[in-house]
Amino acid sequence: TIISLILCFPYLLFNLFSFGIFKVFFVKLLRLLFQKCKKLNKYGYFEALCLTSLVYLLFDPTVIFRLEFVLSFVLSFVNVSLLGEWSDESRTFKSNLLRSLKLKVFVFVFFIPINIYMNNSLNIFGLITQIIFIPLFKIGYFMSFFSFLIGYNPILDGYYLALNKIISFTSDYSISVYAPKPDTWMLGLFYIVLFIFVILIEKKIIPLQKMVVFTGIPALLIYFLPIKNAFSSEVTFINVGQGDCALIRDRFTTCLIDTGGLVYLDVAKES
Repeated sequence: TIISLILCFPYLLFNLFSFGIFKVFFVKLLRLLFQKCKKLNKYGYFEALCLTSLVYLLFDPTVIFRLEFVLSFVLSFVNVSLLGEWSDESRTFKSNLLRSLKLKVFVFVFFIPINIYMNNSLNIFGLITQIIFIPLFKIGYFMSFFSFLIGYNPILDGYYLALNKIISFTSDYSISVYAPKPDTWMLGLFYIVLFIFVILIEKKIIPLQKMVVFTGIPALLIYFLPIKNAFSSEVTFINVGQGDCALIRDRFTTCLIDTGGLVYLDVAKES
């Protein structure tokens, strides 16, 4: 822990406004303090995380709106409560593998509304590619660390070039499901239900877990199906860079009006 603090301190000085670096450094520092002080032995990782987050919020209250803060706090909370990442239980290879798989599934589920909100689509193979690529990136990380010590490493260049080719290939052949942008209330409801589900798993309340799964998943699928289009109409103006473009929808009937145009010529005057 002391060596980690020494290595992280210079990086913290140059990245003071990065919550991720701030969290890593001060959580390790507080955990070391808790271990050395007998009166603080009862406190663990979660208390150190909460205290670190509170200090950073006092330093910069706007961080609560940044995805970096939300994900850093949420994923650490899931590790502690759901996966027992920093428990005193014996950790075997099988338990570590299962814990890592659970965390990847949670991250994928956590990002479903965000991906749909930002891209209006969801890559259905996203979880599989995440499981495959994260270990490959970890290998590249360790190779980069040794290259930092010994200098230029052509093997690392070849490794990242091959990894880039694999990523490009999977991106070209990915299959996405398109869905309407979720409303704000739906985002809030989704994350409330998700965290209730996490607590139910921690408390091992299996009947309520099944109820959330068998009611929540169908409700989510029904919401993202274009059912509400049958009862609504809308007009969307699209910025195509030149000319005017409008998409008119009346229930399930759509009409695209694209007048086109040229930057150097006024088509209306010429005709």
